[in-house]
Amino acid sequence: MGAGPVKRSLLDKVLGRTPTSGLTKVRNGSEIVYELHGIDAEPVEQAFIHALEKRFPEPWAATRALISYLDSGVMDVKLRGYERDGNPEPTWRAEVLFSSRGGQTRVAAMAAAHWFSMWCRRGRDGAIFCESAITFDAHGPMNVYDEFFVPLGRFGYGRLMTAECAAIEDENEDTPWSWCQSVEIDPSMEEAMTIAHLDHHAVRDAIESLPYGVCLCQWCSPKFDTSSVEWLFGK
Repeated sequence: MGAGPVKRSLLDKVLGRTPTSGLTKVRNGSEIVYELHGIDAEPVEQAFIHALEKRFPEPWAATRALISYLDSGVMDVKLRGYERDGNPEPTWRAEVLFSSRGGQTRVAAMAAAHWFSMWCRRGRDGAIFCESAITFDAHGPMNVYDEFFVPLGRFGYGRLMTAECAAIEDENEDTPWSWCQSVEIDPSMEEAMTIAHLDHHAVRDAIESLPYGVCLCQWCSPKFDTSSVEWLFGK
């Protein structure tokens, strides 16, 4: 079944579909996946950006950078139905995707998905998508609630990561293990930092001193003192 011209109905207008919308059907193992094409993401994208601007009347520099990313047409909305063998009725859900631009803005895409999930959880403007699968690119659903981010000034947000690391105190004793914290920065921002002659090691040392297991984005930690890290990035 392929996409083709269709008359613009009331449902088309509600879903933001174009007149060339259509339905495709693909079998994937024991599952049939239906996809409705031609959904216009811009109304959802602009409503989301408006909600962020309303929530952050005094946005941090990192927040301004992320909103700028969102305002560049990186959102896509899919309406998909999943039908398993033996079940004649497909289960439909909206899927919201954010482009990582070939991996160059992967962290920004993850941060955008993180905020979109928060917007949905509020059950207001984003209520229609509260059961959405929120993804970045085509890498599948992610647990955006458990992702932690840190503001990096005009360079946007970094993704905080924790892992076990060895703290070698004495070669003759058993090596104790502790938690280390690091930051993932988008390749595009890494390049910008290099051009700005920033010390990447100093950035990572500062990140190591931050609280563990806490998301420090403006949505989750609005009272976080951004100066504790933003001094590294200048004006």
